[in-house]
Amino acid sequence: MVAKVAKSPFEILNDDIFGNGDFVESASIDGIPIRVIPSALKENPEFTEIGFDTRVSFFLRTPTNDVARTSGEYVVYRGVRYRIASRETDSAGNSVHLYLSSSGSGNR
Repeated sequence: MVAKVAKSPFEILNDDIFGNGDFVESASIDGIPIRVIPSALKENPEFTEIGFDTRVSFFLRTPTNDVARTSGEYVVYRGVRYRIASRETDSAGNSVHLYLSSSGSGNR
């Protein structure tokens, strides 16, 4: 008989948050749906040599298991394609922050 391992408080919290429809939205990477919770949206408008760039940047928090099935460089969120600038796993290994930027993403 295999002993059942109890979940840590962080795992329970993560399950509760990502199980709550009031917080969770949908996005996709490589056409694979993932559950996400967005951070606050930041815009830093800037005029560049190729024109006006809004430089939108923010992050999406997603369960580690959702994002582990993907390897793409872009995420589609609310109908807009964003470049994944970096990925950061939390200290408990339960969720990943996908830091996004509109720069170079070929939106829409």
